Amino acid sequence: MTDKQHTDLSTYVRTLADMLGLKDAVVEISRDEPEREDCAANVRGVPGRKFWSVSFGPRFWEMTADDKRETIVHELLHCHMDPALDHVRTDLYENRIVGHQQYVLIYDAMLRTFEVGIDGIAHAIACHFPLPEWGEDGTK
Repeated sequence: MTDKQHTDLSTYVRTLADMLGLKDAVVEISRDEPEREDCAANVRGVPGRKFWSVSFGPRFWEMTADDKRETIVHELLHCHMDPALDHVRTDLYENRIVGHQQYVLIYDAMLRTFEVGIDGIAHAIACHFPLPEWGEDGTK
């Protein structure tokens, strides 16, 4: 990602984050690519903090403007939902309420449920947000 792409993407993500009720959160754009190669984008948070880092892979830059917008909305929705996964880890597993096997089952079920729900919500609402102002190659 070039410096210009990083700046443009940071500005755009901040705009969408504010529109999605994340004005009080730090949302930064990582220059690292997602850990999984099949991910266009990925968000990671700091448990217990409103600090998020979004990474974008090569697939993201090949997407249409509509798909880029929906992908970013999807990742930002995780900022609202993923803290529940931290609570499962802290409240159930670290406090020894459930064993490791039960924790993994609960966590994985919640993760899959969140992904499906966030996909649906992002698809339904993304059209109400502005499109990115850069071209398919990531430049204005």
